[in-house]
Amino acid sequence: MQHAIRKFGITLGLLIAVFFQIQGAHADTLVTTHLTRDTRWTLEGSPYVIQTQDYNISVTPSVTLTIDPGVIVKFSPRTGLDVQGRLVAQGTLQKPILFTSIYDKPEPYNTAYPGDWYGIFVRGSTASTIKYATIRYAGRKDFMSYPKAASLMLNGNGHTVDHATIEQGDGNGMWLQYVYQSKITANTIKTQRLNGMLVNHSQNNDVSRNAIKDNQGDGIQLVNLADGLYHDNEVMGNEGNGIFMNTLMGPDIHDNHIA
Repeated sequence: MQHAIRKFGITLGLLIAVFFQIQGAHADTLVTTHLTRDTRWTLEGSPYVIQTQDYNISVTPSVTLTIDPGVIVKFSPRTGLDVQGRLVAQGTLQKPILFTSIYDKPEPYNTAYPGDWYGIFVRGSTASTIKYATIRYAGRKDFMSYPKAASLMLNGNGHTVDHATIEQGDGNGMWLQYVYQSKITANTIKTQRLNGMLVNHSQNNDVSRNAIKDNQGDGIQLVNLADGLYHDNEVMGNEGNGIFMNTLMGPDIHDNHIA
């Protein structure tokens, strides 16, 4: 009798646990149209799945997309995020934000591959912020008809990218083009098929305390009027140069560890 009661109690406990798990579960939030008004992506709505025939979801000019800590954003093949307005993606150490391929799943079910999706292009006139976020399996070529591929592309003034991880990309990890007075600090850029960071026509930026490692090209490549401050970076294990320069400007480069 006691055995039967114990068995019934265990079964009832399992049923209750399954019930609450189902109650807590929710479907993906599909994002299929451009964002034309201020929008917040919340943990309750996560994961957000980018699914569009236009190859990208645009944050239109004067619009702010805010992404809360812990949110996961998954991109269908050949899609990307085009920020013409403002992106505020501020995770935390405990709850980072994740931008990744729709195929990114726990092992042994992970079928994601570098270049599954295009990447994030921030080009709005208002400063954007990316903190404690991971960008994974991006860097597909020909995003927005640009010849160079990158997981994160920046254009404009006053952006902040801090404590981000950019990994497993099919192009450059980060591409700064016509970027001014921005802070690129304490990030990890690794396992890219091209350069860790490509900088051209960009001045007065603080690029410091980053770990740029294990990329198949240069760690940092400065070309075409690239200037700025580059210090206290760990540039290690890249197959090309640690820091490559072909610029007419005079960037301030000091106290980097290159190996």
